[in-house]
Amino acid sequence: MNTAFVTAGGLNAHGQTARRACVLHMVSHQDQSTGECSSALSRRSILRVVGLGAATALVAAGAEEARADGLGGSFSQALFPKGQLSEIKRDQVVMDKDVLNDPAVKAGLAELREYRSKLSDIKTEFGSDPQMDIDAKLKGTFSVSKLRDDLNKINSAFDEETQIRTDRIVRGIIQDLGEIAAVAKTKPDVARTPKKIEKTKVWLDKLSGDFDKLLSFY
Repeated sequence: MNTAFVTAGGLNAHGQTARRACVLHMVSHQDQSTGECSSALSRRSILRVVGLGAATALVAAGAEEARADGLGGSFSQALFPKGQLSEIKRDQVVMDKDVLNDPAVKAGLAELREYRSKLSDIKTEFGSDPQMDIDAKLKGTFSVSKLRDDLNKINSAFDEETQIRTDRIVRGIIQDLGEIAAVAKTKPDVARTPKKIEKTKVWLDKLSGDFDKLLSFY
């Protein structure tokens, strides 16, 4: 028997016929031997293929049903919710003015603006001296725990629906700092390569952009 019909993408016509024959044979005879059918197509292979086919059929059926109801986009977003989180714009932001006027929130906002100003200084310094110890500079400027606390405070001024989308920017700022440290890192007494310098500048720009995006909502 040709054993090549089981593939990552499924079965061809010959394979489907052979699979059915093997399944019927094993079910009716409770075949425990190492004969041709069992060796060609194990029970595990059968379950894997059948499971894949069932999942595919379920998704296809759901998509067809959604299209019939005019909800194709909603069905796709329900399966892949990341697609719903499009970039938020200023006119889509809903702000709670009472929370925004809270002294702790106002203090956090002022500190974030100060962070942004210091970041501009760091970018200028790195432009003049791309071999500087930028990791030490960032650690001396940004306390990640304090920064995260300030970000959470000012983010609380948004309504829940807005926060779902601004959370991405908040997380992005923290992640940007880690990425800068990673791409700028060099071995002791080894100069930073042009490639590393360029990547560091890209992530510094990304961090600046995320700060600007979040601050523009206030």
